[in-house]
Amino acid sequence: MRIKKISTLNLVGLFGDGNKTSELWNSFEKMHLNKTKNSYEVRFYQEESCDCFVGVEEENPINADLMTLTIPESEYAVFDVVAVNGYDSENDNMDKWLSDNRAVYRQREINGKKYVVEIFGDRFNEGIVEICIPIERV
Repeated sequence: MRIKKISTLNLVGLFGDGNKTSELWNSFEKMHLNKTKNSYEVRFYQEESCDCFVGVEEENPINADLMTLTIPESEYAVFDVVAVNGYDSENDNMDKWLSDNRAVYRQREINGKKYVVEIFGDRFNEGIVEICIPIERV
């Protein structure tokens, strides 16, 4: 785990049900032909529901069916997840870190929803996904 500042992300992509992530990625990949360095999955949590945004960083959507999402600059608690172990494999470590550090940090929200940013970047070819939890000082 490391703490990292990430600048504002201007993303284009698709919103959908967090329980149907693979279908969402399949739909997005059919609509978006421009391959960029990083792909992003942003998951929004509220009580028992989860919404998901999948996309790439771009200023302007190429396809009118794509939506935009701006994630504000923030500090993040970044966890490297080995994809073959499952994306949930670090959940206990993430929850423990948030609990152990709750006197110093709290998880940021957008529109009353907690969120995480998954980055499929250079290390994705090695099977590593960065899961970034936005944090702010208490």
